[in-house]
Amino acid sequence: MKNCVYIIVAVLLTGVPALTASPSEAKVAIVPGGDPKPVELLVLTEAKLFTEKEIALVERTEIDKVLAEQKLSGMFNAANAVQLGQILKADLFAVLETTSIVIFDAHTGLRFVDETLPEQREEAIKIAVDAVKTAIEKRQKLAEGKLVTFGVLEVRNADFPVARDAWCRAVAGMLERSLLHRGGAVLERSRLQLVNKERALTGDTENTLLASMKLIDLEFTRGETPESFKITARVGSETFRVEGSFDKPLDAVHKIAEQLIESKIEDNEKENTEKEAAQIRKAESVRFQRESNFLSAQGRSQDALELAEVAFAIDPSGKGTLCRRLHTIAYQMADPLATGSEWNPTAEQVQEIVRILTRVMDLQETPPRLNTFGAFQSIR
Repeated sequence: MKNCVYIIVAVLLTGVPALTASPSEAKVAIVPGGDPKPVELLVLTEAKLFTEKEIALVERTEIDKVLAEQKLSGMFNAANAVQLGQILKADLFAVLETTSIVIFDAHTGLRFVDETLPEQREEAIKIAVDAVKTAIEKRQKLAEGKLVTFGVLEVRNADFPVARDAWCRAVAGMLERSLLHRGGAVLERSRLQLVNKERALTGDTENTLLASMKLIDLEFTRGETPESFKITARVGSETFRVEGSFDKPLDAVHKIAEQLIESKIEDNEKENTEKEAAQIRKAESVRFQRESNFLSAQGRSQDALELAEVAFAIDPSGKGTLCRRLHTIAYQMADPLATGSEWNPTAEQVQEIVRILTRVMDLQETPPRLNTFGAFQSIR
């Protein structure tokens, strides 16, 4: 049986939240990441940035206070970049480590920059400062609708042993950085799921991050020789393929990245009619439904639940499918209750099952026939 680690690349071409400052200017929050913390590098980089007119830095004392309150230190991603960015009223959220700098858009969670820093201090400071300037430029392009944004959300290991899964994910990470270096930006999976949750809570059915999404299916297969592999990336009707060798995976990664950046994705998007756009959204939703089914079969109920909600967010016409999927997931979570076997659930587990079934009831105009659901009856 094939081992699948799903990664799908999402391409956002339009739609961004309102910016709090001029796109050519930015309020930047820089936090220290990693261990040990790059204290000296952080101080010197901030000192250099203070001389740049288009950059306003969030005060260090304010950042330290918020990090302490939120109990965050060292590990940052797109989701908490947005959370902290909102608290700090920042436009860009930069994570500076001894060996790298990663910069997120604090409004959307898009990753604009991911640069490796050299050991030489002066050169590291220069690269960090240039990285902030690059992020500001990408922020301006995003506001103008000119920035192509990718999000690697899933990778398929089609026919390699399961031991190759981690390698596939690592190559996908290389692809992200290659796209960033070629002028693109990246949307991480955690951010997509957070946007979907916000959509469900606020009822924002016009969320532009989801409505404008295109999915690219990234697949790894065996090459013509034992030392080679193939990468296939699909964007709608477009397919990109390259073959590479295990000892030089970056060569293949760069070729795929160049094809994705140079493709006529934007032109294709503009030519889509409403009917075609609806068909694309439905196809993309089906991909997430398929992954949700896969995760559910693996017993990963929480992950399956989140992707089922993502599928519904992309294509709201799939309400019935979502209800059936939620019902199935809740039943699996409470299966020991339904079968009569011994089970000692925590209060949180019971609350989660009830929350899922309540979500089903909210989606349907009339309550579902819960008396057919043995586990729910037991909980009640």
